[in-house]
Amino acid sequence: MRIGKEPSQRQLQVAEQIKQLLNQAFIEGSFNDRDLKKAIISINEVRVSPDLKQAKAYVSIIDEKYPHKAIKALNKSKAYFKKEMSSKLHLKYIPNVIFMLDDTLETANKIDSLFEKIIKKEDNK
Repeated sequence: MRIGKEPSQRQLQVAEQIKQLLNQAFIEGSFNDRDLKKAIISINEVRVSPDLKQAKAYVSIIDEKYPHKAIKALNKSKAYFKKEMSSKLHLKYIPNVIFMLDDTLETANKIDSLFEKIIKKEDNK
């Protein structure tokens, strides 16, 4: 996605389709990886490049001690996901998916705790 330019309607549609397909693979259990047996995986957002050839999937991983190791395992399995998408997406090119850790919730919790500290300091004055 280009900086300063909103994604096109087509980009948004393809991103949503990819998100649904990936989440479906995790829910149905069609994706099995020994490194991710205990992990609960959720795709929170997908962003697709303007040419629809690249996609970034932002992932939340629950019950996993080492989330970066899980992301690495997902990225090693890109071929599996591309094959799954090729049978369900009707596109000239199937996007290459890059999995990235979504740390939005962690960041929001940190900001929230900072606000709480500020409020406590204000109350103590």
